[in-house]
Amino acid sequence: MTAIKNASVESVQASRAILRLVVALLVLGAVYLGLATFLSRHVPSNTTVDRIAIGGMTPNEATVTLKRVLAARASQPVHLETPSRGVDIEPGTAGIEIDLDATLSDLTGFTVNPVQMWLRLTGGEDRPLRVRVDRAKLTAAVTEGRGPTPQSPRRPRQAHGRRDGSGQSRGLPRGGGLDHVHWR
Repeated sequence: MTAIKNASVESVQASRAILRLVVALLVLGAVYLGLATFLSRHVPSNTTVDRIAIGGMTPNEATVTLKRVLAARASQPVHLETPSRGVDIEPGTAGIEIDLDATLSDLTGFTVNPVQMWLRLTGGEDRPLRVRVDRAKLTAAVTEGRGPTPQSPRRPRQAHGRRDGSGQSRGLPRGGGLDHVHWR
């Protein structure tokens, strides 16, 4: 009789151990999914856009921060290099607008991949600022623009045309496109 009692006590203890294990795994799984959900709603920790830190922010917070910081830059003249000359132009007049949606796209999204989750916690990148360009306005502004003035106290950074892979700007090629613009 004691052998039967011992067997039933051991089976109850084994059942309890299995139940504890299942509950622990469910709790760990819920924590993992919660972390994945949290990370999917935030920009990776060390991310910057045109040297402006937005890491750890939600996409809405990043948009507000970028709008606030870039408001002054967007109204400053931009220096464009063409094959024949350099031109200082006003971004609004030239049809150049900051495209925050394109800039911030693909920074967030749900994943349970542990490598991707770790990179979102510890990684990040410096992303270029993306712009929308109205070709007709840009062409008119470059055509009407004058060369850079040497007595200008502060020169805006150069806007780059397509890159040839060497890291050297090739200017605004004929029939080519404007990939991004840098403001100081």
